[in-house]
Amino acid sequence: MKARQDIAVFLLRIALAVGFLSAVSSRLNLWGVQSSGWSKFVRYTAEVNSFLPYSWIPFLAVLSTLAESSIGILLLIGYQIRKTALCAVILTVLFGR
Repeated sequence: MKARQDIAVFLLRIALAVGFLSAVSSRLNLWGVQSSGWSKFVRYTAEVNSFLPYSWIPFLAVLSTLAESSIGILLLIGYQIRKTALCAVILTVLFGR
């Protein structure tokens, strides 16, 4: 039973990592015509964080992209999974809509 649970946790961790890295790839136009692009992501960042001054938005977009990349990589390699997962939750709540 424990082995099945370990496999499920591993697969869920990989799926979450791929989700974060796929989002970053899209905004960096790595998916080609399927990409959302950087400018759309900056607009989305402004919408979700409309309570912040607009001058902060580009910095926040870069910061969140770096955070998502880091979280995705850390989840893939399995480094400090609980702390990384907590960071993923916080970032998702901040950008949830």
